[in-house]
Amino acid sequence: MDNAHGRMKYCCRTGTAIVIAAVIVAVIVAIEGAAFAANGKGSLYIMYKRMMDDLSPGDLSPGDLSPAYRGWCCATLLAALALATAACEEVDSPAPCVGDIDCPSSMRCSAAADANTNAGDGCPTTEPVDILAWRSHKGDAPAPRSHHAMACDAAGGRAVLFAGHDGDSPLDDTWQWDGQAWRRAACDGPCPPARFGHAMAYDAARKRVVLFAGRGPDFAEFSDTWEWDGSMWHEMEPAGEVPKARAGHAMAYDGARGRVVLFGGQWGIARELDDLWEWDGHAWHRMELTGSTPSARSGHAMAYDAAAGFVVLFGGFGGKNLDDTWTWDGQTWQREETGGRAPAARYGHAMAYDGARERTVLFGGFVKGGRGDDTWEWNGMTWSPLELADEVPLAREEHAMCYDGARGQVVLFGGYDGAHLDDTWHMGY
Repeated sequence: MDNAHGRMKYCCRTGTAIVIAAVIVAVIVAIEGAAFAANGKGSLYIMYKRMMDDLSPGDLSPGDLSPAYRGWCCATLLAALALATAACEEVDSPAPCVGDIDCPSSMRCSAAADANTNAGDGCPTTEPVDILAWRSHKGDAPAPRSHHAMACDAAGGRAVLFAGHDGDSPLDDTWQWDGQAWRRAACDGPCPPARFGHAMAYDAARKRVVLFAGRGPDFAEFSDTWEWDGSMWHEMEPAGEVPKARAGHAMAYDGARGRVVLFGGQWGIARELDDLWEWDGHAWHRMELTGSTPSARSGHAMAYDAAAGFVVLFGGFGGKNLDDTWTWDGQTWQREETGGRAPAARYGHAMAYDGARERTVLFGGFVKGGRGDDTWEWNGMTWSPLELADEVPLAREEHAMCYDGARGQVVLFGGYDGAHLDDTWHMGY
């Protein structure tokens, strides 16, 4: 059954279903044996004759309608219902039921593994399973940096990275990641000036990476809009009003409505913003909001949850570290109740929507006591920590992530852990 934020379905444990069948068969055999011993005829034969209205006096004895006989029948039915309820349960899962419902989310179990109940994990020990993990890339990479931005260009099959800060000055370089190596893109024509703290999102309908604002070498904020077409940058000239100059804002592309959504950020010294804008390829539109809205903040992260059809926002800084989760459906903001199970309050984290698994992935950020190296996922209704196998990226803040749909991987680059980083990671199976 569907709901507003995810899909519910009934998943059954195959092993338990086998037990159900065995118990029911045993009960029926016992009933039949008792009836046959008493009457020389099985109870199923008698019930069949009764349904066919073809029961002769010789077919029925007083024992057939005794309380004990009726009790056996009722017990069989109740046992079947109780065991079926135990075997199947309603599970919140946007993904198909694969493997037993106990199979860890970090494993992708095959359908054949479903019958295996070894250790209750739903996955066989003899059949290989794909493990969800972070994996590092060794090789040439862009210079170490933080406060950069990335967006995955689905048409070009590339992750696009622009600018950032290397600890000495803002950068102005453009790089592309093809799943194997980084390549610096030449700037043929106008290019965005050096900056950091900007935001980018990929407009799938127009096949453009959209960039807005950020801070320059003198720490003054920009209010310019640029687009990358896969080979060149184009400075846009939006019609009408444009968002205030800012940095530390977040953007995500709403695929259902074909608009890039921008929220918040900071301008000047610690002046956080709470305005919401949408870019349609020609103009910025300020959204008039009613009801509850996120507080002013910067350093937050956003991603578009395609399965649920809304933009999800988490955390940021607004006088203190924040730990609230909000969703935007194109009309209103809604604060999501997480039941106290959510990532710790933070800013400078990154998020990306994993389209294959229908999960929004969050990594790192600045938390109380230091930087985080934790990975969380949002399934449209709840947050869950991911305990991933093997090595994970170093704790960090102000890194960037995007989802590479061509390879089914979340890509992470750079950030700051006390020094600027130049490592590349990808998370997937």
